[in-house]
Amino acid sequence: MNPVSIRNEFPVYAEYAAQGRPLHYLDSAATSLKPECVLRAMNRYYRECPANVHRATYSMAEEATERYENTRLAIQRLINARQVHEILFTHGATEALNLVARSWAATHMRPAETILLTEMEHHSNLIPWRLLARERQLNISYAPLNNNGTIDREAFADLLTPNVKLCSFTLMSNVLGILNPAQDLIQMARE
Repeated sequence: MNPVSIRNEFPVYAEYAAQGRPLHYLDSAATSLKPECVLRAMNRYYRECPANVHRATYSMAEEATERYENTRLAIQRLINARQVHEILFTHGATEALNLVARSWAATHMRPAETILLTEMEHHSNLIPWRLLARERQLNISYAPLNNNGTIDREAFADLLTPNVKLCSFTLMSNVLGILNPAQDLIQMARE
């Protein structure tokens, strides 16, 4: 990956540079910057078929629905999901985490069971679980960090007791910039 070419995909960086104000954006957990290809797709939608999906039978709404479902299919292929209905769209990670907490976890977790998080989590991955834990008398454990900001894998593994029914962690910390070894942590949780 070439960071300069990736950065060039985001018009806002050039806009700020043209004003003599270099931009170092670190708030993607709140609002993600959009690359040119996303801006073009959004513009096409607003120009060509700005209609609600799955809500009408007129041609513009049918076109919007087709594009929406084609996106779902593309994501299914990208992430190798088994079924297209496994792909859900939300406004962002906060909404998605709340949805998981209020649907799966609220239905499947029982009092005294444990949710395993890490000490580096954004509030969007803390608050839903803390609220759910309080309401359903669940426990929360936090995997500690090493001095360099990475997850202490040994402590993480030790915290994975049979009582842990859900494990949730960020792929990349918006505060530390640490990229977590997601595949390794998922494998540990499965074992």
